[in-house]
Amino acid sequence: MGKCRACHAKIKAHQIYCPKCGAEHPLLDKDDVKHFSKLKKRFILLFSLIILVLASALLLFLIKIPAASTEPYTVKQTIPKPVTTSLPPDCVDVDYEYKLVYYKPQVFAKVLSLEYNIRNLESLGGEFEYAVSAVDKISLEEKTHSKKLLLGPYENVTSKAYFKDINLPRDVDIYFSIKPPKKTVCKEYTETSYSTQEEEETRLKEEKYYKTLFEFLLDEIKGGL
Repeated sequence: MGKCRACHAKIKAHQIYCPKCGAEHPLLDKDDVKHFSKLKKRFILLFSLIILVLASALLLFLIKIPAASTEPYTVKQTIPKPVTTSLPPDCVDVDYEYKLVYYKPQVFAKVLSLEYNIRNLESLGGEFEYAVSAVDKISLEEKTHSKKLLLGPYENVTSKAYFKDINLPRDVDIYFSIKPPKKTVCKEYTETSYSTQEEEETRLKEEKYYKTLFEFLLDEIKGGL
C-alpha cells in the first residue's frame, strides 16, 4: 500500500492508475519510470546474454566431432625364405666348331692337287687332325694323306694334299675327314629350398571415436601452447 504522488490518495501496489485522480503509475514519478525502463532493458539484455552463453556452452558439449587415434602393436609371423645352394657343375667334352672349305681339284703331270681351308670357330686354340683320301674308281686303290694342324683362336689355315699317278680328277673319288679337338663345357646348377624364419612386424591400429566440440577446442589450445 502506497500513496499517489499526485493527490496522495492511497494506492495499492498492483494498480497502474490512481482511482482518485487517474494518474498513470501513481507510485512512480517520471524519473523513476525512466530509470525502471533502463533497468528493465539492461535486465533483458543481460538475461539474453546469459541465455546465449548457456546455449553456446550447451552446444560445445552436445556437438560431437569424429576423430581417430592410432596405436602401434607388434605382430609375429613366420615367413618362408628361399635359400639357393650351388650344385657341382655338370661338365662334358664336345668337339670344336669349325668350317671346312674345299677348292676345285686339279691335275698337272699326273699329280692330283687338293686344296682346302680349315677355320677354327672357337675362342680356344687346339689341334685339328684331318685326312683326305683318293680312291681309284676302277682299281679301288686308295691313297690317303693325313696331317695335324695347330690352330689358334679363330685362326684358319689353307693346306694342300698331292696324289701321284692320276690322270684326271674324275678318275678318283675324294673323301675328306677331320677330327677336331675337344673342349670342356660345364653347366652350373643351383637348388632352391625354403627355410622358415619368425619375424616381428610393427603395425598401426586405428580406432575411431567422437569427442565434443569443447574437447576438440581444448586440444587445439593445448597444441598451440
